[in-house]
Amino acid sequence: MRGFAPKLLSSFLTLFAAVIVLCLVLVLSSCAQENREMVENLLDLEGQSYDEASGERIRELQSDISRYRSRVNDAISGLANESNARRMLAIEYMNNGMFALAMEEFEQAAAVQTENPVLFYYSGVTAARAAKAVADADERLELLERAEWMYERAVALRPNYPDAWYGLAVLQVFELEDAEAGLEALRELRNKEPQHIEGRFVEARALVMLDRVQEAVEVYEFIAREAPRPEQREAARRNASILLQGA
Repeated sequence: MRGFAPKLLSSFLTLFAAVIVLCLVLVLSSCAQENREMVENLLDLEGQSYDEASGERIRELQSDISRYRSRVNDAISGLANESNARRMLAIEYMNNGMFALAMEEFEQAAAVQTENPVLFYYSGVTAARAAKAVADADERLELLERAEWMYERAVALRPNYPDAWYGLAVLQVFELEDAEAGLEALRELRNKEPQHIEGRFVEARALVMLDRVQEAVEVYEFIAREAPRPEQREAARRNASILLQGA
């Protein structure tokens, strides 16, 4: 038994060393693959393939990759941190009703993370809210159209994004007074989320704006049947009654 412990320790150390070696092999293999891919990408930007490039050119690029890799990683990390900081600042601005400042920060963050639909959605929200505080008609319209573009970019990046479709519809119907465009956005919203009651109220409003009263009544009747909250059902019944009396 006295020889068992040293043998066990020796076996453990041998296993540990093997694991370390395996990890190093995997890391080196991964780095080599990443370097190969980066070389291929750089050559592609030069208009040639890896197979077409000379060995000398490949070695030059590999040397540059080794030299600048840490600087590139630091730059990427710095931009990610900056984006996080801008989002934090935008949230604080928005929570305090400073929508114009929040819009600027969300847009700056979106300029870094250009495929993030949520950043474009909040850029649209804050642009639309900022427009409410603008007296000049042309400047206000510019902000509203900016918000519309942001919402449209959000749904282009994420077609199944009910909040963005709803925001776009509200903007088009109530702010831009473009009921036709609003109905198109609401159609997309209904396809994604059939029971979106707030969206149905906006749909009814757009139909009234287009003098399609009977269709609006049908929408209100749907809300009166399907809405989860009593106040929503009551508001829908009241609006339908007003429309029918007016007709």
